[in-house]
Amino acid sequence: MSDLVDDVARATGLALRGLGSLPGGEQGGALLVEDADRQRFVVTVQHEPWKVQRLLAAVPVMRDAVARGWPAAAWLSAGSLPDGGAFVLQEHLDAEPILRLDEDTARAVVAANRLQTEIGFAGAFDDSAQLLAVLTDHPWRTAVAQRTSIGALVVERAERLHRTHGTAVLPVDDVVHGDYSGGNLLRETGGRIRFVDTETVSRGTRVRDLADLYRQDAIASRPASASQPALTAAQVLQDEAVAAAGPAVFATCLAAVSINNLAWWAEHPSPDEFDRVCTRVLALLARLSP
Repeated sequence: MSDLVDDVARATGLALRGLGSLPGGEQGGALLVEDADRQRFVVTVQHEPWKVQRLLAAVPVMRDAVARGWPAAAWLSAGSLPDGGAFVLQEHLDAEPILRLDEDTARAVVAANRLQTEIGFAGAFDDSAQLLAVLTDHPWRTAVAQRTSIGALVVERAERLHRTHGTAVLPVDDVVHGDYSGGNLLRETGGRIRFVDTETVSRGTRVRDLADLYRQDAIASRPASASQPALTAAQVLQDEAVAAAGPAVFATCLAAVSINNLAWWAEHPSPDEFDRVCTRVLALLARLSP
């Protein structure tokens, strides 16, 4: 870690000291550092070539979005590393990750998500095009379909949902986070939601982020009991998504983000674990295509 912190220090001109690693998800984790004045920052690093390219391309997108009011952790510096990787030095937030998505938290997320409306950066990666591609002809679609027979069934059902209830055109005017997981949504003491892990920021439709969080909440939720209605938080997210862009956009986004996420599962866990998640995704897709 010390060599990496030294490289970032040289690139930024700051006297940085590493304090340790922070929890990370699919995009790689982060380091907590401080400068000579003991001000804390977060450093994230990417080394895979396509992730390096996306990170560097995201620099002007992030600066524009934060300047226009998006409550993401600000990128204070970014650039290339001697080993070919890329780094971001970003604001350290005094906030806690969302561990449970209840109705109140879902409404706070919706309020933050609305700030993504129509602030998409013209030169940013087109997330909407990627979503439509993964439902037709994309390597991630192939990876899911070829992993197991249940994976192939998920792809077939997602494509059917897209054909019968979805749309061939998605909006492209909003900022898109791209990974609305609980660890990337932090809640400040006053209740405001802040976003981190924004290396895959792009332009598209904010409904995509709502659909992805809806997917995660629905898959993680236990079956409802008679005394507790099912998926209250998820219903808040779905209602906002439909109000923002209509049911067809929500259906297409949900189908696409389901395949996107399963492509990661197809590469990492065992076939049994992959099939377990696929079974829950099938139940989720069935809700929108009775």
